Amino acid sequence: AQLVDDVMDTFERKELKPIVEAIAREIVATVQEVNKYFRMILSSASFASVSQNVGDQILKSFGLKADGRTFKILAGGYLDHLVNDTGVRVEVKKILMDGVFNGSSLSSTMKKLRALVEGDDVKEGKLARYFKVMAFDVLSAAANQQAKMLSDEIGMDAFIYSNTVIDKTRCFCKENAQKVFLKSEALRDWPPLLNTDCGPKWNEKKDGPYNPLLRPGGYNCRHKPRYISNEEAVRRRTDLKIKKGKLTAA
Repeated sequence: AQLVDDVMDTFERKELKPIVEAIAREIVATVQEVNKYFRMILSSASFASVSQNVGDQILKSFGLKADGRTFKILAGGYLDHLVNDTGVRVEVKKILMDGVFNGSSLSSTMKKLRALVEGDDVKEGKLARYFKVMAFDVLSAAANQQAKMLSDEIGMDAFIYSNTVIDKTRCFCKENAQKVFLKSEALRDWPPLLNTDCGPKWNEKKDGPYNPLLRPGGYNCRHKPRYISNEEAVRRRTDLKIKKGKLTAA
């Protein structure tokens, strides 16, 4: 049992931790990119302070603290829990225990573990695939949450449903790509479409309430709200008007 625990510790340190650290680096870079986009729109000193504060909140929600490009994964936070993921530990421990009981060599057992993580020439590793999908989802949610908070702070009421359309693009995203929407329209109109033939895909029982501004198309969606000034929204959509600083549809 001690041998299994020792190998588990080594596996976490050498295999899982680098994957989670790579995700952390991407989160930090994403937060900085979102701040950069909004600072191009509004470059005042007061907004710089707001954007830094919002960025810090996003990082904290993932259990991260950053200074420039350097970061620290906080104990007990979201990313720290990924390294110690119970499901991952169970699967890894099963391979180790099978190796012990079947008398397999350490090199043979480690080869199986490496295949679990990295895969082989034929297929991608199960954990690599899991972390890749999870990382994409985490980064998208982080960027969308940060952008929403900043748009709220500076009174941006509209967005472009942004990104390209490819062969695998879901119906909902094809219908809405590159169109301008009010935030209020998305919040009102998109939830009723959830899990319909041409609606966003999301399991509210499993993953909580669907939020159109955070995960617009649902799971693993490439599209995102790109917030624009109210003046730019009026220019792009002639039915929009600005009344008392707020966008409204005629």
